[in-house]
Amino acid sequence: MHKRIIRKKLKEKILLQKTRDEKSGINEFDEKFIEDNTERSLNVLIVDLNTYYTLNKGKKDITKLTALKNRFTDLLSFDSKDYQLFYHYSRILKEFSDKPSELKFLEKSLKINPKSPRTKFSIGKHHFYNGDYKNAIETFNELIENKYNNPKISCRVFSYSLTKLNLLCLLYLNKYNSILDITKNWENDINWSAIYGTYRASAYKRQSEELKNEIPKREELISKSIKVFNKIFKEGDYPIFACIEAKKILHEFDFVVTNNSYSKKIKSIYISFIANHFFNIISRLRGESIDSKESKDLLSKVYNTDIEINPLHNVSWYSENSTSIYDKEHISELEEEGYTIVEVYNIPEKDNGLSNFIFAKDKQERQFFLVVAYYESGWNGWGYIEIGTLLAIKYDYILPVDKATPATEIKEIDQYII
Repeated sequence: MHKRIIRKKLKEKILLQKTRDEKSGINEFDEKFIEDNTERSLNVLIVDLNTYYTLNKGKKDITKLTALKNRFTDLLSFDSKDYQLFYHYSRILKEFSDKPSELKFLEKSLKINPKSPRTKFSIGKHHFYNGDYKNAIETFNELIENKYNNPKISCRVFSYSLTKLNLLCLLYLNKYNSILDITKNWENDINWSAIYGTYRASAYKRQSEELKNEIPKREELISKSIKVFNKIFKEGDYPIFACIEAKKILHEFDFVVTNNSYSKKIKSIYISFIANHFFNIISRLRGESIDSKESKDLLSKVYNTDIEINPLHNVSWYSENSTSIYDKEHISELEEEGYTIVEVYNIPEKDNGLSNFIFAKDKQERQFFLVVAYYESGWNGWGYIEIGTLLAIKYDYILPVDKATPATEIKEIDQYII
């Protein structure tokens, strides 16, 4: 009777997980996928492993991981012919940073089931994230030859990751012409036009870096890179991954406005792109702001560039004489949500870089200790905080007056330009 109840609970657990997977769109290309007719003890173990990842969300629990590893080891002591046992055991080994064993068991899994695209992709990712781009790209190419970069053949998440990592490998291996060849019809690709365009622009940028002493050729490549981004953004759509790369490239190309060796033509192309797109690019990126020191430094250089018609002079969102003020409505909303508004008054200096903590005070002159770990934008926005910056914080309880109260949550306050 007792065994029957256990079997019933195990069956219910498996069915519940299967229902959840179907609702979540998990398929054979997902690492959490469980094949039909999987032996019950292995099925339950994979369910428990997937549950561990769901509950821990990137945080390691060594005790639970060790228990799962021991259960896998018990099953491995039998001569299993199910590729899933080796595949999912490799996920455990990855958590323990046992890279040689992780690869060994992935290869065992692939040997049992050579047709498994997720196993092959995991091998490729193992090589990629360990800096072995040559072996990674060989693996990715095998998958691409089988059309798995097409979401209709695999699925959108899998094909996107495969497409992106393959292009990244080529970029890291300096195979810029290969990228340009793959992406030559990027505008007409129904699935990945934006990502192909982004890496095409990056390839032109990388090629330009190799021609620092050949300015005319370098200008041509810079122009091509900017032209691609113009086409990506022309419909008013600003994909985040394209915005990330465009922002980086714009900052890296700023020498065209500060170095007199570059022509008025390339200066005009560069400035026009910033006037047309910079505001929207920055607005799409979390932790970025037109009012940040980095943005202001770039925009000031561009604004003061001496060309016949400077389009940045005509935009509504920037002026050299403009000032930004905090949004009172946003402050009121934050206060209603229980946040305290504080003003930064001390940013300690560190010899080895930016301090990870600062001090602020509220209207009652109470002191607060703010640490980057609790800042919503993390390090991305931390470096733009200045003396006088207003922030919204939460805390557990106020410490005595001679001590600074630690903030447990730190938020930016919206600003607008006048």
